[in-house]
Amino acid sequence: MIDDLRAATRQLHEGLEARFDAIQLLSDGMSRPETLRRYASFHVPADAVLGRALGHLPQLEMDRRTRGHLLSPHVGDWAWVDFPEPSGVADALGMLYVVEGTSLGGNVILKRLRDRGADCAEFGFLHPYGSDTGLMWKRFLSAASAEIGADAEARAMACRGAVTAFRHAERVLCGDVR
Repeated sequence: MIDDLRAATRQLHEGLEARFDAIQLLSDGMSRPETLRRYASFHVPADAVLGRALGHLPQLEMDRRTRGHLLSPHVGDWAWVDFPEPSGVADALGMLYVVEGTSLGGNVILKRLRDRGADCAEFGFLHPYGSDTGLMWKRFLSAASAEIGADAEARAMACRGAVTAFRHAERVLCGDVR
């Protein structure tokens, strides 16, 4: 399943990285507040939507897979951008693949920010699981694989959800929506 999701989103992932330089935007004190608001506009609604869609699957530990609470104190009152509603569990798992993937990329971003000497007090959302990041990723993959299994239609739905979430992430993080 992971190979299907990676293949489905590879170009979108590369496109987002090309357009959105998180390290530069978070390093710069002038662009940081807006960048944090954009991250919050992605994560806060995603927490709510995916929590509702997947909260019935205890192996996912959805209450632990939230980031909005780590961003909200740094962005104040903000009008969030609606996260797309999944059409079912497989669709939601594809979306969660994108959201959870940000914890892996967040580790890299956080390390580079520290290397630049940035004050990282506001950046806990990049590394929400601390030393459990790898474990949480493996648990997600295991739960998603168990839920979807070899069902070709469910795999296609998961890929569709991942594509939807990546497109949404790019629009929100790059400021194409308000």
